[in-house]
Order: sequence, then C-alpha cells, then structure tokens
Amino acid sequence: MDLYMREAAPLSAQEWEAIDEVVVATARANLVGRRFIHLHGPVGAGVAAVWVERFSGMTAATKEIGAQGAGEPVAVSTRVLLPLVHLSKDFRLDFRDIEAARHLGGMLDPAAAGAAAAMLARAEDELIFYGADDNPGLFTVTGRQSISKGDGWREPGSALQTIAQARSQLVEAGAMGPYAVVLSPDLYAQLLRPLGQGGRLELELVQVVADAGVYQSPVLKQGHGAVVSCGRDVLDIVVGEDVRTAYIGTEGINHLFRVLEVLALRIRRPEGICTLE
Repeated sequence: MDLYMREAAPLSAQEWEAIDEVVVATARANLVGRRFIHLHGPVGAGVAAVWVERFSGMTAATKEIGAQGAGEPVAVSTRVLLPLVHLSKDFRLDFRDIEAARHLGGMLDPAAAGAAAAMLARAEDELIFYGADDNPGLFTVTGRQSISKGDGWREPGSALQTIAQARSQLVEAGAMGPYAVVLSPDLYAQLLRPLGQGGRLELELVQVVADAGVYQSPVLKQGHGAVVSCGRDVLDIVVGEDVRTAYIGTEGINHLFRVLEVLALRIRRPEGICTLE
C-alpha cells in the first residue's frame, strides 16, 4: 500500500530519486541532536507512543572472588507513555517546472525539497533540545542537572573549567560516558581562542573532556549549552518513521509535497544531562 501517495505524483522514478537524495542529504547536514544521541527504530509510522522506563538498581557492581551474588539487579521500576511527534514541512512544485523538465529533457530542480528538509531538521532539533507539549527536551526535562557559566566565559580557560565540572557532576550521578557537549553559536565561538603560549585552542582541550564530540546548533538560544552522557540508558531518539517525502496532491494546477518524520526524544535518566546556565 502506497501510504505516501508517491505513485500518484507526476514524477518519474528518477525524479523521485533525486528529491529523496536531496532531502536526506540536507537533513543529515543540518541535524545536530542525532550526531550524539543514539537512534532507536524505525518502529513504524503507526506507532503512536513508546514506553519511557526508569531503572532501579543503579548501584555499584560487586567485587568478590567466586561471586555468590551481584547486588540489586538493574530493573525497570516505572514506565510512562511518551507520544511520538509528527513533524512536517510542505513544498510546492510549479507545473511549469515539471513540464519544462519533460519537454527540455532536463532534470527537475529539487531545491524546494531541500529547503523543506532544512526546516524539518530545524524542527527536529527544537524538539530534542526544548521539547514540545508532553515531550521534554534536554533543556526542559525535570530532574536534569545544571551548572552556572559564571562570568559568561569571558576569561580564557573558563569554558573548559565549566565543562569539566559539568562532566564531573554527571560522573558523580552515575551517568557514564561518552560525553557530548552542545553549545549555542555564541558559546562555541568563545572556544576558538588560544590558551597560553602554546597556541592551542580552548576547543581542542574541551574535546578531550567531551569524548563524544563538541557541537554547535543554531537552534540553541543565546548562552545555552549542555553536557550530555550519551549512553542508551540515559536517552535515545525513538524514530517511528524517518525522513520521507510524500505527495499531498494538487493545489490548483501545481503539486504539493510534504517532507515528514515521526519521532520523540526518550529520556530515561535526566540526571545524565547537565545544562550550562
């Protein structure tokens, strides 16, 4: 069954391939959250919600010869339902462009599809970082840790000190690595300064602390940053349907398409997130 009505669109298989290539490539180039958060799925476009578990038994492992027991086992203590969110952005192809491609023997320009995919990617990262309705994000989930940026990192080395302290707080909470750092563009820019006489950028030293990478996102509000434990026990992105392009139908004599996806950020251990405030 053609759920996305692609067979009804006035496009050849080659034109669909070109649109799909641009949409996927643009989404991958613009998405930031997916670069350090594991994906789970796709679980299916028809899945409306998934379970978010909380674990008990998150205590130290035993150390003994001929172990007779291994302490309290890690087990699911509670479950709550998390609805998956539908994200979409439409684009329109002018009938004249389609006809011109037919009669002139050229390829249909997929630029509009790429622009829609870029906007969809932005919406996904907004969901991951700030949440929506019943879906909390990294900066809005209850139970996350936080640490002050102090003077706003004006002093060289202050960014490294803050990020290292945030990582230490995650370790103390039992949220192990690898660790990723995500920053607003203004905070990221402050890492591009040399420290001391060696000429090494502060970013290079932060990358030692953030072994899962240092990222910047235009979605983040000015002055916002976070250090995240990237383990699947802490969080993942549940994908119902990954980025796809569907045909919606005609709009007058033009044709309307939709770039869409279904997903949710599942945070199991909010103490594995430390926001920089």
